[in-house]
Amino acid sequence: MAALAGCGSGDGGESTSAAPATHETTSSAEKQPSQGKQNENAAGDSQQSASPNPPRQHVPEGHPTSGAKAVAPGVPTTKGGDNSIQAYGAEGEAGSRSQAVEELTAYLATFSAGAWAKACALASSEYRKQLAQLVANAKTKGKAKKPEGCPATLATLFGEAPKQALEGYRVAKALSFRIEGDHAYLIYRNPEGKAMFIAMKEDEGEWRVNVIQPQPFSAGGAR
Repeated sequence: MAALAGCGSGDGGESTSAAPATHETTSSAEKQPSQGKQNENAAGDSQQSASPNPPRQHVPEGHPTSGAKAVAPGVPTTKGGDNSIQAYGAEGEAGSRSQAVEELTAYLATFSAGAWAKACALASSEYRKQLAQLVANAKTKGKAKKPEGCPATLATLFGEAPKQALEGYRVAKALSFRIEGDHAYLIYRNPEGKAMFIAMKEDEGEWRVNVIQPQPFSAGGAR
């Protein structure tokens, strides 16, 4: 990343830590940025061209038991490995799981369209605070200016990202929604059948995306 140095995590998107508030916050933010006012203009232009009401969809779901502590049926685990995400908290209600899927689907649609302001609005307040802290801690190169605000930051990090790349993050089948307090993990399979997860947080009565992107389970772990 040319404008912001040190903005990516070192886990390469393969971690399975059980701390939703800080997990994989900027897992793959290594895109080419626009600088200065170009950032803000790009964010605004992308927002105007995107639909204000991103599509929501119904997806097939597994059959987890609400309130269960055990890992939900169909959720992959690693024998003798780290299954802390799969067993995090307890299984949520079906309604909460469906709402989380809808929120993630809407978020990914706005992200793919480059509608950064809308993506930020669909994310949790904790997400926006973490993004602001990321920028505050980042180092700039040369005379590059740090982006201000969530939309400009996403435009800087992902403004030139290939849109088709997000297809691999889409929910094809929801497997589990693990809740503890106001944090949770949505576990699902993408269109290629790969097991994925994303940290979420309850915000104003709704479950919202709490990190920039979903992640696959580690290469040597659950499948």
